[in-house]
Amino acid sequence: MIDDLDGSNRDTEAFKLGGDANLQMDLLAPENAPDPTLATPNTIGETSTLKGTKLAQKLEKKIEDFGEILEGAAKHKYTLNEALGTSTLATQKLSEAFPQPDYAKLAAEGVGVEELALVSLLRGEIGPKPRRQHKLSRWIEKVDQNKQVAGWVLGGDLSAREYISGGQSDGFEEARSTLSSQDVEAMLAFVSVGSTISADQLKHLGEYKIDHQFYQLFKGEKNKHKYTVSVKGERYNYFDTAQEAAEHITGRLSEPAPPKAGLAKFDVYMMRGEKDVIIGKKVGRNYIDLARVVDGKAAKALLADPIENAKLVELLKNKKAVSDHRRLSHNPRVGKDYRSGSNITPEEFATAFVLRGVQFGSWVSTAKRQDDINNAWDGLHDLSEVLKIPTASLSLNGELGLAFGARGRSGAAAHYEPGERVINLTKKNGSGSLAHEWFHALDDYFGREENIADYITNHERKTRGYKGGQWTQLSDDDFAVRAEVFKAFKNIVETAGEKTNESSLLKRSVELDKRRPKNYWAKNIELAARSFEAYVVEKLKMEGYESDYLVSVVSKEDWDQSEKIGRPDEASTYPYPTEEEMPKVIAAFDHLFDTINVSEAENNKLYRVSHVETSEDGISAQEAMIAVEKFLSEFKGADGGLNIRICSEYQIAQEQAEGEKILGSFTKATNTLEIVAENHRSSEELLATIRHELIGHKGFELLGEARKNQVIQDIVANAELSPTLSPIWESIKESYPRAGKEMLAKELIA
Repeated sequence: MIDDLDGSNRDTEAFKLGGDANLQMDLLAPENAPDPTLATPNTIGETSTLKGTKLAQKLEKKIEDFGEILEGAAKHKYTLNEALGTSTLATQKLSEAFPQPDYAKLAAEGVGVEELALVSLLRGEIGPKPRRQHKLSRWIEKVDQNKQVAGWVLGGDLSAREYISGGQSDGFEEARSTLSSQDVEAMLAFVSVGSTISADQLKHLGEYKIDHQFYQLFKGEKNKHKYTVSVKGERYNYFDTAQEAAEHITGRLSEPAPPKAGLAKFDVYMMRGEKDVIIGKKVGRNYIDLARVVDGKAAKALLADPIENAKLVELLKNKKAVSDHRRLSHNPRVGKDYRSGSNITPEEFATAFVLRGVQFGSWVSTAKRQDDINNAWDGLHDLSEVLKIPTASLSLNGELGLAFGARGRSGAAAHYEPGERVINLTKKNGSGSLAHEWFHALDDYFGREENIADYITNHERKTRGYKGGQWTQLSDDDFAVRAEVFKAFKNIVETAGEKTNESSLLKRSVELDKRRPKNYWAKNIELAARSFEAYVVEKLKMEGYESDYLVSVVSKEDWDQSEKIGRPDEASTYPYPTEEEMPKVIAAFDHLFDTINVSEAENNKLYRVSHVETSEDGISAQEAMIAVEKFLSEFKGADGGLNIRICSEYQIAQEQAEGEKILGSFTKATNTLEIVAENHRSSEELLATIRHELIGHKGFELLGEARKNQVIQDIVANAELSPTLSPIWESIKESYPRAGKEMLAKELIA
């Protein structure tokens, strides 16, 4: 059983401090570091040398990832070189020398809209590759210069405004120092267009340009300043201000595309007992009603009218929309000063929270990285205070990773990845989501402790299973997580479904899901995480604190007001517990965290030993643990942060067929060795199982993927033909009748 960590008669823990408090920092050297001696464009066709020493000083200050490498980050998939391209300029055309970046992907990964607008401008001002040799060298120089600046901007070393205004901070004083104030105004207005258009329109923004022009005489008026807009090099419009010019470009780029042939399709149906014909659209399993008419003929006529059809399209869009459930603006933090107003270093952060690793997106600037570290420091300390647990325990046994703007998903302000055990807060909108995602991580942590491939709030325990060589009735002691903890988690979900004044969080969430193709709001894991947010807000409020980076929740009044705009007649769909529901929510979470106990262990490492009785003819859990520890002491390389569970047969394989006897297992994803002590008759038999799982299975997993695949293919192809391997292969097939050939090959190796 997973046990209290307070020195009671339980054997294992629920939370454990993770990693090494004296974590060694592995500060990576900046990738794609620019050559600071190269000239940067001043205006189109003009350059000014940037002081290399100042840029070098700025790059040295940059906070890099620390701790373990958190695999799966966006920068591991879409690199700076991929965004800008690498080529031999003399033999390449523009599309190859400076390829069109994927602006939508870069925006999703946290690059600022003004920075993307500047990159579009830098690419657009280069022009096609000239054919004449005497012009080619200047074109190559221009490509080099503009790609260099784009690299700084996309790498987070230089903001668009720093570049345009001359970089009056962080060592960029001379970047564009010769621009006039009107030229600066023109460029600032241009990059501001990036915030008014979609990411997909950014590639066309580079076709435009805003220039400042001074005319001694303009249409009869003397000494006039004008701002011109040109597209693809052709000047065609004049404006009195740079802002007017920018608004004109926004209007041109935002013009709707020509209507596609045909009209949008909708569903026409009737409800039993009603006379009206309804025009609507099926979304997932539900229908969204859009209009009511007297009969089918009227419905057909309405849908055939282009204007009315377009109105239905817009109405459907509004009906499917969901209001922001976080406040759009954050209040200043109110609470203890945990860092005395100073910046936190990576070393301090790693020591306090013992996270597996901390990661930054390639496009997160140096200043933003420091802000994120400081804000996360304050927010996690606030969470530690609220939950009354040590800061290091928030790392969930050192398994949790934290990323800032490195692993963005389309449409998500933040997310938790159970496979990699990483919380990602997006560069733009991640603030306010930390508590929500941390509870997902906690939910997942206990799911893994229960030995299920799911969150604990989703899990339903079975009443019967395979144990001691037979199918039998199961008790709470047959499961890894203590019954009290499991029931406390389930109580949180049940609380979300309890009605107060004929409403409940579950009921309101079901209504929200009717606007989606798939359920989201009413999932157990989401109900629990949003309830936890509300709980943290209330607990902070009790102390007079406010911590918007940790948690930011829109009020019911603001939510209802926003929702009424598109649905004036619908009941409230507020996605958090209401004021009337909060007392039960607070009680449920107080009980959960009172039930989960925390203690520290030497080296921050505890064995996960379940409190399982052994059968009369099997060895005891204590004997099994002694045998494992002895093996690990002799084979130092077999440890490697290994987790160990001495557990029942049922806990390893709830779906095991009758008659199949299980001795142990090794799970690569959790680095966990599980031993069924009750099924071993001697220490020698147990030692064979340990060797099988750790040397055979774990050792094999250390090979590279290509090598592993080749070995498996060779075994599958030759095992039945080999006089030596054939008997073993047949024996394994009998023991694992439902296993595929890959699993059989791995068992043969072990």
